[in-house]
Amino acid sequence: AQVGSCYEDFDDYILRSIRVRTPSEHTFLGRRAPVEVQLWHEPTVQRDLAVIRERRARAQARLAALQAEVLSWNDVMQRLQRTEDTNNSFPNLRTEEDWVQMGRQKANRQGDEVLEEVVQLRDEMQAIDDRVASMLKSMERPDSARVMVLTLLFVISDTGG
Repeated sequence: AQVGSCYEDFDDYILRSIRVRTPSEHTFLGRRAPVEVQLWHEPTVQRDLAVIRERRARAQARLAALQAEVLSWNDVMQRLQRTEDTNNSFPNLRTEEDWVQMGRQKANRQGDEVLEEVVQLRDEMQAIDDRVASMLKSMERPDSARVMVLTLLFVISDTGG
């Protein structure tokens, strides 16, 4: 028979401590047992939040690195666009054009790498958002973040056999 509410999902718990009481702290049918074992469990919400904080910090660090790469890429592109900074050391126009083309290709590769990193970062942020939404949904239930205790009472039989 179902006792209490039934939910489609399952909560995860971590065993935090085991307490042994002699005699038992609780009674069963008005009698104390010689031994009681209490298994104290906590929901994994705190652990999950710590994981999310860590993932978010890594994402923020990657975002800062990407910002620096974008600024560097922008500087390279601006240098390539300047016509007044002609380099007179090139032997001919063809050599200068080849040099500019190689610079553009390098800058384009750098831009493609930054774009790929941005897409990965977007996917990571979406995964973090999805996990937070899942946690918030599970937290809507009453008593979803409570500590749970499983108590086992060990009783000595009254019969001698």
